[in-house]
Amino acid sequence: RRVRKLVLQRDNFIFQHCLKLGRIKPATEVHHIKPLRDYPELSLDVSNLIGLCRECHEMTKLRKFDVPVGVRVIKA
Repeated sequence: RRVRKLVLQRDNFIFQHCLKLGRIKPATEVHHIKPLRDYPELSLDVSNLIGLCRECHEMTKLRKFDVPVGVRVIKA
C-alpha cells in the first residue's frame, strides 16, 4: 500500500496516459507494467508501476487498452 501511494503521488494522482491525450482523469488503480509472474523482483519497484484511471482499468479487462497482458491491479 505504501508503494501504491508513492506511485499515485509521483503522478499527482492523474493518469498520465489520459493527460497526454488532453484528458484529466484521476489515477485510482496501480498496475505492474511488466507482469509479476515474469518479473517478481519488480513487484515493489515504482518504475514498474503505473497509475490508471478507473475507466481505463475497466477497458484493460476488455482488452481495449494498450496495457500488457498479465498486468496486476493493486486496489486500495
